Amino acid sequence: MILYFTLFSLFLFSLLFIIMAPVRINIKYLRENNKEKIRIKLILFWGLVKFNLPSLRRPKGSQKNNKKTKAQAFSLKALTDLIFLLREMRNIVICDKFYWTTAFGLPDAAQTGVLSGIIWGIKGNILAVIKWFFIFEDRDPEIEVRPDFKNAHLLVEIKSSFRFYPYRLLKAGIKIVYQKVRGGAFNWKIIQSRV
Repeated sequence: MILYFTLFSLFLFSLLFIIMAPVRINIKYLRENNKEKIRIKLILFWGLVKFNLPSLRRPKGSQKNNKKTKAQAFSLKALTDLIFLLREMRNIVICDKFYWTTAFGLPDAAQTGVLSGIIWGIKGNILAVIKWFFIFEDRDPEIEVRPDFKNAHLLVEIKSSFRFYPYRLLKAGIKIVYQKVRGGAFNWKIIQSRV
């Protein structure tokens, strides 16, 4: 009996260790003109286990999709399910470090200046959306736009470090499954007006 209790307590302790240990994901993306390089590193158990994930590459024929499959893939139900999933997964992932720099140049200096302002606006909006989905511990994310008024080139570099705890992911997953079994993502409350 004591042996069973010891094995059960050891199993519970190891399960708690796995669930409470943070999972860290380091992403490095570099695009220089037409060359792309992405490195994703997965760090488990406070740095005891490290994996380098294989780089993701797009297939060459992926851009030739017909309009019919795109229309079938997009539906209102799929959109509401995606919104519900993103809402439930919000504030589970913590961003520890975020660095994004873009260096570019066009043949015309005036076009380079206009494009520089457009890129600043796009980056600011993308960062606002990312901050809505993730918890930012990096209070000063580094965002940089470097226009080159003499040479035509493109350089994009992103370095980021994210972490999450599996117990939070498990909790959100259970909530999503419960909502799906109950019969839908959203339950709108009807408020009776007394006017």
